[in-house]
Amino acid sequence: MVLLAGTKAGIAVMRQICRKLREPSMFLRDRSFSVRNFWRYPWAHKEKMMKDTVVLITGCSTGVGRDLAGRLAGRGYTVVATARKPEAIADLPVAMKLALDVTNQQSIDDALAAVIARFGRVDVLVNNAGHSVRSAVEEMDETLAKEMFDVNVWGLVRMTKAVLPGMRERRAGRIRVYPGQYCGQR
Repeated sequence: MVLLAGTKAGIAVMRQICRKLREPSMFLRDRSFSVRNFWRYPWAHKEKMMKDTVVLITGCSTGVGRDLAGRLAGRGYTVVATARKPEAIADLPVAMKLALDVTNQQSIDDALAAVIARFGRVDVLVNNAGHSVRSAVEEMDETLAKEMFDVNVWGLVRMTKAVLPGMRERRAGRIRVYPGQYCGQR
């Protein structure tokens, strides 16, 4: 499988993510912004909103996750990039880089604790980590299928369960699901 952020599907997903992050509705829940002033002077709050928005992205070592992390960081968002192998994201221009394995609950807890300690919250979670096995069903090794399911389904559930209590407490936040292995397949 080749995962390319430059494919039509990958670019469409990137545009959709960036468009959703620009929606003012996610920021209007924050009481520090005045709805009236936001609509009168949208440019006055834009920089503050972006710098105050903490975006946690899983699966940033390649493909859509890596490209999204770079683009959002370039636009001024506070981006936390994660990957199983942190050396794969060493060159990303983001606010924080963490080792994270979505199949390991302790890894999730450690990464989230580091984000909370540094930034105080997670505003947007992009569940991008994914694993794919290309094979006919009858030829697929059951162990590989279980690993894929653990990453693609249970990893997403674990990450969502980890960040959701903080979002509910603040009554604000977004969770996006863009498993990377589907975005750039041809």
